Amino acid sequence: MQDPHKFVQPASKTHVNYWKKHLLRNSFTRDGELREVTEFCVKIQHLGRRQTFSLGTDHREAAAIKVREISLTIVAKGWDAAQTLFNPAMLVRKDDPTLGEFFAEVQAKAGLSAKTFRNYASAFRTIASASAAKLADDQSRYDYRGGGQQQWLSCVDAIKRRR
Repeated sequence: MQDPHKFVQPASKTHVNYWKKHLLRNSFTRDGELREVTEFCVKIQHLGRRQTFSLGTDHREAAAIKVREISLTIVAKGWDAAQTLFNPAMLVRKDDPTLGEFFAEVQAKAGLSAKTFRNYASAFRTIASASAAKLADDQSRYDYRGGGQQQWLSCVDAIKRRR
């Protein structure tokens, strides 16, 4: 028989049993009724960042094994690697780039000559700046020696593309 006063060493984060105690089931409200998701998830915190991972299973043992793998990946390879491997649907996508990001992508992939790209980008920036009243009448865009043009370009390139 075990001594009830004997100290039991808790499982470390590298052990599956540690994670079994930390498994959660998300809940949500629909039509005023609280509902619980059948699959487990877990919240992991490391180096000041906290993230929830859906585990895709309602089997406690399998979920704990997966969480252990996620945790070890975070510690060994970092958050980005764990996010890519275990939570790819939650990666931040560049669906709404700024014009500057859009131009950089076009320049890298379109195969246009430098002169053609500059002409297209210039025309596009002129059209985009017309939608922003502050930028449309800004004559500093012609001041390429005093830095006005660069400042104007930065303002235009920060505009978010609309779908």
